Amino acid sequence: MFKLIRLIFKIAFAIFIALLVLAFFTNPDMEEFKKEAREQLNSKVNEQTNNPALSYIAEMGLEFTDQILEKMTTRKNYYICSVYSISLPDGDYKFLGAFHTFVPLQEKNPLDILGQGKRTAMIKSRVLFLVMALMLSHALHSQAYQIIPEPADMTIGHGLFEFNEKTVFITDDNCKKEAQFFVDWFNHATGLQVKLLGEDQRPTENFVLFRASREFDSQQKLLMPKMPGDLNKVPPLDNHEDYTMQVDARGIIISSPYNTGVFYACQTLRQMLPASAEKGLLRLPIQLTAVTIRDKPAFKHRGMLLDCCRHFMTAEFVKRYIDLLALYKMNVLHWHLTEDQGWRIQIDAYPELTKVGAWRKEADGSTYGGFYTKAEIRDIVAYATSRNVTIIPEIELPGHSVAAIAAYPWLSCTQQKIEVENEWGVFKDIYCAGNDSTFIFLETVLSEVCELFPSKYIHIGGDEAPKFRWEQCAKCQKRIHDHALKNEAELQTWFIERIASFLKTKEKEIIGWDEILEGGIPAGAAIQSWRGMEGGEKAAKAEHDVVMSPTSHCYFDYGLESTDLREVYTFDPIPDGLNNLERQRILGAECNMWSEHAPQQLVDSKMFPRILAMSEVLWKYPEQRNYDAFFARVLTHYERLDHLGVTAGFPSVPARVTTEMKLNGEMTIVPQSSFHGVQLTIEGYGKDGQVKKFGADQVILREIPCGLNSKQPLETNLMTNQLRA
Repeated sequence: MFKLIRLIFKIAFAIFIALLVLAFFTNPDMEEFKKEAREQLNSKVNEQTNNPALSYIAEMGLEFTDQILEKMTTRKNYYICSVYSISLPDGDYKFLGAFHTFVPLQEKNPLDILGQGKRTAMIKSRVLFLVMALMLSHALHSQAYQIIPEPADMTIGHGLFEFNEKTVFITDDNCKKEAQFFVDWFNHATGLQVKLLGEDQRPTENFVLFRASREFDSQQKLLMPKMPGDLNKVPPLDNHEDYTMQVDARGIIISSPYNTGVFYACQTLRQMLPASAEKGLLRLPIQLTAVTIRDKPAFKHRGMLLDCCRHFMTAEFVKRYIDLLALYKMNVLHWHLTEDQGWRIQIDAYPELTKVGAWRKEADGSTYGGFYTKAEIRDIVAYATSRNVTIIPEIELPGHSVAAIAAYPWLSCTQQKIEVENEWGVFKDIYCAGNDSTFIFLETVLSEVCELFPSKYIHIGGDEAPKFRWEQCAKCQKRIHDHALKNEAELQTWFIERIASFLKTKEKEIIGWDEILEGGIPAGAAIQSWRGMEGGEKAAKAEHDVVMSPTSHCYFDYGLESTDLREVYTFDPIPDGLNNLERQRILGAECNMWSEHAPQQLVDSKMFPRILAMSEVLWKYPEQRNYDAFFARVLTHYERLDHLGVTAGFPSVPARVTTEMKLNGEMTIVPQSSFHGVQLTIEGYGKDGQVKKFGADQVILREIPCGLNSKQPLETNLMTNQLRA
């Protein structure tokens, strides 16, 4: 069936291309032609304004064509051939976009656009201008379900289920909230006012059933409604995030032992529907291919760190990212709330923290800052809970505490007044470990934090805490002596263990960055390893839980030249040196969005599409990483992200070229990107019938007409792995 669909699509696509070519066989006035050419290319750019990857191709074509059109003012007997080839990883499709070759017309070497052996003579002083539509996004929709993260097991069946205006939505009593969540989204997607019905009203066809039940039979199979055929066959489920989904001509059944699994099944079903649904433009009926999905996550901790201290993010923006995390089955928001550059959480006992510590003076004299009230935090936490996202707050100690010290100078060793920092870096003023008043302050603050956040963990930071002040502080040195500590590193461990002991009274556990290993691992602490994998491996061997966030794969504030989509997809959170018991200590991983150089408006382009790779690594944990197949799915999600208002960035650094045209027909192409992996390859058949390839630092095209004979059109691949795997 799918082979037939693909064949039909390719035939239709070929017909479209042929008609498009014929439509451009015109004989226009030169100035009129130039005007039309620019208008057409401008329209291609405008069509792709929300898709950076495709927009770049269109803009590149516009730049090249403008150069060519200027040359044509002095000489008319030139033609332009736009031939841009994109081959999908599976090799099924090839699309033509906007790359332009400028060559002199030669009577003895007529142009053959589609390589079908038919000669198209362009001998008179006229031009041929061909711009193929950028059909990548539309074409990929013809493939099977493009779900991210890919389900653990998905088997395509026979038949189709049709969503229409008469489809009935049914739920049992255990998962009404999750079912209503999907129905509300569906109503937004379609403009309908569908009502959610109880299980006693279930019909035998044209239904969507949501079921959460922990009742198992003797074979540990979930008890299902009495439905005919394959709809009764479900696998054992043993985790609160596991689920099954069965789509049949008769209906859709979503099942899980727990509500959370039903919620994630709803996110899968959402992605199975067209991306236009996100914009409220879904038009019924919609047909879904029969499928059986058995799904469960590989890691329990699938997170994102959002730093709202260096740059403040609005409450609505934080909630928006909770929605995006939920859509891609990420379940932890690590919320960085205190820093040298700003204190962002309201604390009733210490009002100066937000009155003073939440604001800084910038270099230009302006004031910058902001904070979240307790009411806003409660609202955000409730919002996250309804979407199965746990918020772990981070309250930095003993370092990265300049904003708190600026508000209350007695928290430091020097007790001198300082300003909230307006630069990035590591600063020597940290909490004084020798003053008991420091711990009274921190325990009071953390008591209020624990009231706001129901999470098991409180993140205490512990990273980048210079010991200079402690070395010079008599009270800190006395603390080292009184507790028989060896040095300031052990004093930090003592400091953190004291905080951990207090948090235990609040039924909380601590998690900290891998620097807290340096003076000995604090008892009961979980470790977030960011300086490579070694800290996490050490902690796992010492029987501590671990969250992996190495800079090599997980720091999305880094540029694409260091960590692109492919690099993230290769990430393995489990170090090779662990045994089976130690491997179980790896809870999962987080992608980190530090905001020193990323104010709110830049976060999207840094997080997306890289977070899609992280979501699949942590949910499916594929043993064999098929990046090509994954990348093909990513391309289909650009449209969905566009509709959700996400300004997604490039998957990798785009290849950039400059061109120089000469009237003798010579074109020089020079790649401008110097990073590893950029290759410019142009190939075609020469007069002798042999394939010619050009791939050096500079390509000079002198015999391009030789590459455009009856054998094969010129084929150019310029966009490296962000559009060609």
